[in-house]
Amino acid sequence: MLGDSLEGYKRRVFIGVGLHDENKAAIEWFERNYPKKGTKFQIHSLQVAPEEPDVPQTDFSAWLSKHVREDEYVVMKAEANVVEEMMRKKTICLVDELFLQCNNEWWQTGKRKKSGRAYWECLALYGRLRDEGVAVHQWWD
Repeated sequence: MLGDSLEGYKRRVFIGVGLHDENKAAIEWFERNYPKKGTKFQIHSLQVAPEEPDVPQTDFSAWLSKHVREDEYVVMKAEANVVEEMMRKKTICLVDELFLQCNNEWWQTGKRKKSGRAYWECLALYGRLRDEGVAVHQWWD
């Protein structure tokens, strides 16, 4: 979406991080709409477990460190909690372009609710990601 050529990259990767149905929809959207049509991407779907105390969560930073390199072009769709963890573990630098799902307190209903982040927290996260050199876009469900 940035208009840059991806020809210089040996490998291009799209990673969907989310629940199964969310990933399926994100991958379908990416394959249909990503502007660099004709460019081959390896597609990965990493599942998050529902937030239950008995279900272990995947360490996405460890997965990313093991499976991609800085000289590869990585596009990811992920929720804010996953992205913040990657920032803490200093692996966000492996992502070139991010579709950020930040469910804030106004999300979907337009009315304030007790769950979710304050909208300003989502905006602050966008700014921190840009400061890290990540091209970030808002993901709308």
